[in-house]
Amino acid sequence: MRELRPGLWHWEAPHPEWRATEPWSENVSSYAIDDGERLLLFDPLGVPSELVDLAADRETAIVLTAPWHERDAESLVERLGAPVYTPLPDSAQCLEINERWLRPGVTRDEIAAGLRPLLELPVEHVLATHGGPTDRAALERALSPS
Repeated sequence: MRELRPGLWHWEAPHPEWRATEPWSENVSSYAIDDGERLLLFDPLGVPSELVDLAADRETAIVLTAPWHERDAESLVERLGAPVYTPLPDSAQCLEINERWLRPGVTRDEIAAGLRPLLELPVEHVLATHGGPTDRAALERALSPS
């Protein structure tokens, strides 16, 4: 686990359902954000014990960036009593915009155009669950027209 900035952590763990044919690495990223009162666990898998201990002193919630990123959410709900927040199934987006994951009839350029308003925000960190954290320059490259 590494602290990207105070109160923002990143760690990786092997995905339990990974196969060599997957278009992503076996190790997937998870994140935690602590504001002193609340602890948010993003797509948690293999949560470090330090964060589990911190959760005991915080109002903790689990945030899934995609509905299929359940990972360790169920066991954490049982252990911590934390609520889970997730987007609707058809709202999933990918930073790299992997064309293999697009719905039929949807193009990479359409997805990028829909995400380009993010560039108007003061983005410092991009917390990708596949590939780890990156920065604004990577977001700009990912959203540039093909």
